[in-house]
Amino acid sequence: MSVNQPFEKAQKAFLETLSTADQAAFACSSPDDLTNALKQLECFSKASQKKTLHRCLAVVKRLNERLRPYFNALSVIPQTETHVALIWGVFRVVFELASGFPSFLEKVVALLERLAETVPQYHDIAAIFHGDPPARIRHHLELMYQDIFEFLQTAARIFQTSTGKVKRPVSIIATAIWKPVYTRFNTLLARMDNHQKFIMDELKIVQAQNARNAEQAAALERTEAEKWREQVNQENMKLAGLSREMDDIKTASDKESRYSLIQRILDWLDPPPFAATFENSREQREEGTSEWIFTDPAFIEWKASKPVFENDIKWKKMPPWVLWVHGNPGCGKTIVASSVIEKLGNEEEFEGQLNTICYFFFSYNDTENLTIQSAYRSALAQILHTSRDDAAILDRFLFARYDFKLASVSGQRIASATELSDLMRICSHELGHIYLVLDGIDESANPDLVSSQLKALVTNARVKLICFSRSNVNCLQNQVPLDQRVGFDRRTTWPDIRRFLMHHLEALLNENMLPPSIDINHLAAILVNGADGMFLWARLMVNYLNSPALTPSSRLKIINSVRLPEGLSGMYDRIVMLITKSRTPESDLARRILLWISYSISDGEGLTPEAMQTAVGFEDDPGGLERFTSTAITVCGGLLEFTPQKKFQLIHLTVGEYFTDQPWFRLGLPTPFVPSRQLAAVELTSRCLEYILIHTPAHSPGKFGTAGIHGLRSDYTATFESYAALNWVNHLSQTDPGQLPLADAKFMATTSAINLLNSISTFLARPLSLGFWIWCLYRSHGDRKPILKSIENWCHLVKNLRSKRLNTEQIRHIASNLSHLAEELRAVDKEWSSKLEDNPSLIWDDVLVFNTSEHLSTIAEVSGISSATTLVPDAPKNWQGDSVQCLCSISSSAANGMILGVLSVYPSQEFERFWKSSKNPVTAYHEAEQFCSSWTAKYELWSPDHQRRLSSLTIRLPENEILLVIRQSFRQDTFEHRRSPSDESPPDKSPPDESPPDESSSEDDCPDEEFDISFPLAISHDCQTFAILRTVYDIQTESSSSPKKWHSFLLPLEFFDHFKAKWTPSLGTYNPNEHRISHKAFCLAWREWYTYSIAFSLDGKYLAFSDCRRPCITHIAVFEVLKEPHFSSRLVRWTLLKLASPRVKVMIFHPSLNLLAFLSEKRVWIWDFSGENNKPVCLPTHFDSCSTSSWASASASMSSPYSYQQDYALSTLSLSVCGKFLLAGTRGKHVEVLQIPAQAPALIGDCAIEENSAESGHLSHPALKEDPSNKLQAINAQLRPGGLLSETCLVSHHKLSPGNTTNTLTITNFNHEVKLESATNSNSSRQDSLHLLSLPKSFNMSNIAINLRLPMDSNDTLKIIFNKTASDEYTLSDGKEGQFPKVVEREKRSIAQISGPSSSLGECNK
Repeated sequence: MSVNQPFEKAQKAFLETLSTADQAAFACSSPDDLTNALKQLECFSKASQKKTLHRCLAVVKRLNERLRPYFNALSVIPQTETHVALIWGVFRVVFELASGFPSFLEKVVALLERLAETVPQYHDIAAIFHGDPPARIRHHLELMYQDIFEFLQTAARIFQTSTGKVKRPVSIIATAIWKPVYTRFNTLLARMDNHQKFIMDELKIVQAQNARNAEQAAALERTEAEKWREQVNQENMKLAGLSREMDDIKTASDKESRYSLIQRILDWLDPPPFAATFENSREQREEGTSEWIFTDPAFIEWKASKPVFENDIKWKKMPPWVLWVHGNPGCGKTIVASSVIEKLGNEEEFEGQLNTICYFFFSYNDTENLTIQSAYRSALAQILHTSRDDAAILDRFLFARYDFKLASVSGQRIASATELSDLMRICSHELGHIYLVLDGIDESANPDLVSSQLKALVTNARVKLICFSRSNVNCLQNQVPLDQRVGFDRRTTWPDIRRFLMHHLEALLNENMLPPSIDINHLAAILVNGADGMFLWARLMVNYLNSPALTPSSRLKIINSVRLPEGLSGMYDRIVMLITKSRTPESDLARRILLWISYSISDGEGLTPEAMQTAVGFEDDPGGLERFTSTAITVCGGLLEFTPQKKFQLIHLTVGEYFTDQPWFRLGLPTPFVPSRQLAAVELTSRCLEYILIHTPAHSPGKFGTAGIHGLRSDYTATFESYAALNWVNHLSQTDPGQLPLADAKFMATTSAINLLNSISTFLARPLSLGFWIWCLYRSHGDRKPILKSIENWCHLVKNLRSKRLNTEQIRHIASNLSHLAEELRAVDKEWSSKLEDNPSLIWDDVLVFNTSEHLSTIAEVSGISSATTLVPDAPKNWQGDSVQCLCSISSSAANGMILGVLSVYPSQEFERFWKSSKNPVTAYHEAEQFCSSWTAKYELWSPDHQRRLSSLTIRLPENEILLVIRQSFRQDTFEHRRSPSDESPPDKSPPDESPPDESSSEDDCPDEEFDISFPLAISHDCQTFAILRTVYDIQTESSSSPKKWHSFLLPLEFFDHFKAKWTPSLGTYNPNEHRISHKAFCLAWREWYTYSIAFSLDGKYLAFSDCRRPCITHIAVFEVLKEPHFSSRLVRWTLLKLASPRVKVMIFHPSLNLLAFLSEKRVWIWDFSGENNKPVCLPTHFDSCSTSSWASASASMSSPYSYQQDYALSTLSLSVCGKFLLAGTRGKHVEVLQIPAQAPALIGDCAIEENSAESGHLSHPALKEDPSNKLQAINAQLRPGGLLSETCLVSHHKLSPGNTTNTLTITNFNHEVKLESATNSNSSRQDSLHLLSLPKSFNMSNIAINLRLPMDSNDTLKIIFNKTASDEYTLSDGKEGQFPKVVEREKRSIAQISGPSSSLGECNK
């Protein structure tokens, strides 16, 4: 074999696939030649393609950089220079073939980019082997050359025209192992990766091996190979059998893979239903008819034509391979189109090519069949079906669908218009030509646009087009030459109509529906003359003559009365008169059916048969849906048909046009048989409202009841109940409000208008009907915004009525109520849309809890739902009598649940005015100090059971304390992007708003221009003691109606080394100008603000104080609260911590031991403050790893790392009732039970702890020793009737082998859903929960603690208390009511157990 034979073989295989013209592209021999050739391509001459050209040139440059070392390595093989140059010619061929298909060119460029990335590194390969590489290296270089050519050959085949060779038999293709095009590309790219690995391995071998080791390895390899060959010989028979089985499995797998691929392509094409119309038309066609078109000269010439594309011909008109068949409405165009489809499909071959027939029927009453894209999707689906065993066609579909840039299916679910057009073109070139039959061009959404798009297709693709339409399509009139048209006339259709009439007249005669002695040839001649070439007229006449209302003599009389052609209008007159003269029930039913068919609103699909049966009031008929269908067609006299898609529609487009002309007075009818759209809307609106009123439930079904007569049907949107809810407003918007109060029999029955106004009034006056309508709206998943907009527009029309002769008082009242209802529903949709779509029954319960609007309040009243009560303090008044805005407020429930304390702070009127004004960030600190007087605090005690204020206490705050807190913490946090209240707790696992900043903002603008202030507040567990700043107050219990007496003291903080700097007048006013930092944001952020927090022990004996100041310094001190001989405090212990995150979030005392637990640095700490040398100890939790190492991986892998971080950030801390366990909870409703250690080691690690003692800290309490029984039973004290349940409590703990099993009750708020959840740490246990309440979207859950007041007895309600906890900062721009506590009462019927039973949950539910 020649040295260069592998290279020549690869070149020859590629050249044989090209035409002579394409082979000329091999004149390119270098990267520069390829670059110049690309710049000369016509597709890049347009300005819009410059970006694509630059991308192609960049790919060529990259390929040159990666291939140059390979060419250098190839030089070790003699006489390879010519073969190297030819590679650039191959690249040029691929680019030129793809240049005609814009969307495919992008994919080719991306493909070559990936090729460049996979080319191995061949630097210095020739030098390493000293110009004489081993045979395996030479063989590798040959394989690399062959793979490059095979890769480019595979890409080129996508765009090559058909060679005309006989294709392989279908049976061979079906059994062959076929690989999709993208699989072959990926295979070749994988081989490139193997080449790269091969080179790297060879270099390592050359550097590491020696002759001795190589010989030993070779000997060992030969020995192992010999053993392997012996084993192979022994297993030959067995392997042969397995091979046969594998072949069978492979064949079956290939068939299944092919089917799966075809299904995915169909999903991508997303074709609309297209076969039903063709099948229906074929069934309606009388045998032997429509043959005339096949002998028409224009059709014969069109069929013989061949699409030709030479010399860049610019077609001004449609090319010869386009035929236009046109005619008047009803002449039978669709029937003829089906005949053409069937005829062409029966011809197996045409000029050596297999026929490919595609068809599509445009339909005015079907929104899916109105555009050219729908036609392309249907045509391509048919091509895919007929060519499903053709690997070349499948490759083109897969190539179009696959995105090589992303190495995955593109993000768009369905094919774009450009992809469809390109795919039609490339498939037509592969198949030789495609027959495309299109009917009803005039029924498309834009006939002229469709015509121009078809011209673009047929002038660029091998598509032979025959289209059918009326004669009034302007674009076809201008673009199709006269010799390429076929027109329907009396001469062409007369034989077919006669054949059709003779067949049906014979049937009438055989069924004794005509006199027996009649000459049917004479009757057929009369009717043919009356049809005047209109096939639809003949069909309608046959339906008319089959009416059971006629006698044989009357039928004969009707036929003989046809003297002159009367057209479709005359036939419609006959049918309408026949219907109106029938019995009243039948006539009225026909009128209602035609009314709904003509004017129903359902996105072009029409009402389902079931919905139609209900709409016309026929749902109680014992015959069911099948009888109603036949009855509807009969009573409508043939004007109606039931399609294969199982829906009613008018028999022809002209029937609707006839109704639009309103011929009723010409026919002498006293009232319109089918009124105009505006007048029909009155009746349709009344019927929809009548249905809603009749089917409104007698009682509120509640959150878990079943509303509506259709229950939980999956096809609910197909029912009339859904239609009435979604569309009564749309019908109402089509009425003229000015006509409703009139009584004019010519246009509208007075009773219809009166009934409509009365129905609307009744609907608005019945709360349960309103609730039922809203329930149906969300059950139907319709878009509410257009409905509400229609209400507003109609109400606006009523408002502008000016006619004095109209009695508009009633309609104006209706419009006013409707307008208010629309406003309420808009607010409901804003707050509850997603939740109501998931569970529409919330409109009967949870939605009513948080809505106090007019109409929803009436629904709540009849449903027995209590609204949420906001415990708003009695705010002080300013000199104008207006309430002063509250700066901050906290609340707390007493341990017994009987009392709730609310502590609020109100600044002076001057400070409020200053805060709301525009502030200079530099001078604001000094200005704020001028408004420290007249600040007040309000402390109120409330009864959660009755939601009423028990007592109130007003305290004037010392001016010097206000001045201190302003100097300590008044600040502008320039790096804080303020979020909405709902963002404070990420219940829906969504990240914070990451929208880009406004580009118009200057660099010096601060992200947050608001000022914050810290204002520490605290309330004790018995609600008798509270703290404002560093002042602690104690109230004396007297009668609830009398004023409270109180005592107070200042916390003695003088022991802190920073007391003078932070707590005395030496703390000066902050001046930003003192910090020499150029950027204003950094200057303002340098503010060393100081804040602190206070917490009380359960019995009120102790008080904990913690502060934080920069940098990373936290002090914690415990005071004993003394009430004798006077109200004061005594310092017990203090400590100092240096932590990365110094703020202490939560502090809780042990109920019986001198232990303080707190959250800081996202960890749980516990401190035994009884010993002077004891230090805080950090208790490890599994959340530590979740929020550190796992957080890093989650950030990279999850789309919402913010939610992941929040899920595992500790936010709550509580003690079990027994006092032996801590319960640490996260915002993501995770809870971990931590046993308080009997003896804890000193804290070690990164955190340094300073104490007023240098000894190691420890915890040692006899009470914390393990229980001898190793079992802690449920603590029922908190679950007693009337007890108060906090956010997390421990129900039971069992020490079992190999670990502990705990059961916790947790009040969670995830995705604004309040639940009581029972969870265990056992893998085999289920997590049960009680769904207590759904919250609106805007409900502010920041700094909220949820408590449950359990029912006292079976008649009592569960109270959900939303207490406000202290925040790190406050601002007067916060909402008013959102900062106060709320109480929600829930009855047992409003609470649902979501999963399996649980003992503790069951007790709570009882």
